[in-house]
Amino acid sequence: MATKSEPTVLAVAPSKTDPSKSYEIRRGKDGTIYCTCPAWRYQRLKKGEKRTCKHLAAFFAQQLTSPEPTCAVTKSEVASGLRRHKERWALRTRRNQEHKEAQQ
Repeated sequence: MATKSEPTVLAVAPSKTDPSKSYEIRRGKDGTIYCTCPAWRYQRLKKGEKRTCKHLAAFFAQQLTSPEPTCAVTKSEVASGLRRHKERWALRTRRNQEHKEAQQ
């Protein structure tokens, strides 16, 4: 059982590129849900942006579509997590398009 100083593991996500690795979806002491993968950890964000990764998106989607969620995550947290992932994906797509246009 997790103590107050330890994060709570909500799920384990296997790596698609390296079968010997897996990443944990955790709830931190402050209530933040995060992933232990490098993509989440090393994201460069602008002010106001929040981190996400494909593991979190899959986790939140699974929680949303499951008839019985596998852990104590509120519907609000699921909706927020999916919205954050969608916003980050749109921002990333827009930045890539701007970069391509600038190179032409």
